[in-house]
Amino acid sequence: MTSTIKGGTSPSTRGTAFYYIATPSSSYGNFNAGSIQNYFNTTFGNGTNSTLTNLTLRMEEGSRLFVASNVQMNLSDTDTSTIMNGITDAPTIQRLGNYKNFYVTFE
Repeated sequence: MTSTIKGGTSPSTRGTAFYYIATPSSSYGNFNAGSIQNYFNTTFGNGTNSTLTNLTLRMEEGSRLFVASNVQMNLSDTDTSTIMNGITDAPTIQRLGNYKNFYVTFE
């Protein structure tokens, strides 16, 4: 399956592939390769494996891969290739232009 994530010139017009919200707690949840793997496995799989390996995301100029809310992350993990490295059954990402890896919100 192939999905094109449309781009935009402002936050309200940018398409987003995934919305991730950390489990509410007294502090921000981690947003790293392990938490993304768990998110993929539980949201798009059977809890152990993800079905996203069958998905190709065509990321247009100005689109977003993730909107992440209530999270903390290392700045060194903001490159998609870094954080997605080692995630099994992840979708294939086709870059059609410069897209935003992450849009992080704090609530």
